[in-house]
Amino acid sequence: MNSDKKYYFLLSIYLLLSSLLFSATKTNYNVLYYGAVADGKTLDTEAIQKAIDECADNGGGTVNFPAGNYLTGTIIMKDNVVLHLQAGSKILGSKNIENYPMYSQPVANNMDKDVYRALIRGENLKNIGITGLGVIDGQGKYLQGIPITDEDIKEIEKVYTDKSRYIPGKKNDQRPFLLRFVSCNNIIVEGITLQHPAKWTQHYLACDGVTVRDVKVYAHGGENNDLIDIDGSQNVVITGMIGDSDDDGITLKSTGKEIVENVIISDCILRSRTNPIKAGTDSYGGFRNITITNCYIGPSLADGGYSGRDEGLAGI
Repeated sequence: MNSDKKYYFLLSIYLLLSSLLFSATKTNYNVLYYGAVADGKTLDTEAIQKAIDECADNGGGTVNFPAGNYLTGTIIMKDNVVLHLQAGSKILGSKNIENYPMYSQPVANNMDKDVYRALIRGENLKNIGITGLGVIDGQGKYLQGIPITDEDIKEIEKVYTDKSRYIPGKKNDQRPFLLRFVSCNNIIVEGITLQHPAKWTQHYLACDGVTVRDVKVYAHGGENNDLIDIDGSQNVVITGMIGDSDDDGITLKSTGKEIVENVIISDCILRSRTNPIKAGTDSYGGFRNITITNCYIGPSLADGGYSGRDEGLAGI
């Protein structure tokens, strides 16, 4: 089988499997029924989490977000749960860092000193997704430059996975990622808009089977606003993404021992103040079987930013 046929065969298989997997989630849980107010002012974290937990406890299904603005802190995903954002719905990240509790790292890697918080996160899960025509907005500009406290240092010392890399008293980065999934199998993110993260927009660490399809990303909310970081993950398809980032765009990373393997990137429009497509900076495990095809790359359309320069640093 020649390379073109192999590419389209693999792409077809991934898209078919992801469609079959998530079309099977027929049970619906409306977050409004669990007490979400959706006025953009009331913190809806508890109501959203109740809907997710009950959905998971009953074997999985779809947690629906009707039109409205859902202000929330950290949301924890569960097995077999898909969040579906209907048109007109928007998840808004809280402006208060206290609404993003710290959590310990399930996979040792060379970033764990800087990552303790995320708006939507999941670890060691299977069959999860975020779909629909809604928006997830991290309101990242309100979470920049937060000073670290003595209490923060104590919490970091509790959750740190590798004491050898921790420097007591160092100002570690407390800003939450927008989406962060670690050691998860079968993830689909489709159709939604992601914008204004406080740090990276999406981080998939040591995952197997990731499909990101027809997603729009505007990663301008603060420093380190990558579009998407595929980190030590395998069997990944990124297709139809339209993105503009302050920092790197589609970024292949290997911050731990896991290799980045079997990745297809196709039919994307990518703009960046730094590098629209990048392998690294962390490259500990390495990269293998990466296909990039039919993508447009260019400079960011944003007016200024934190990283790089207006014309960008490099295409790839």
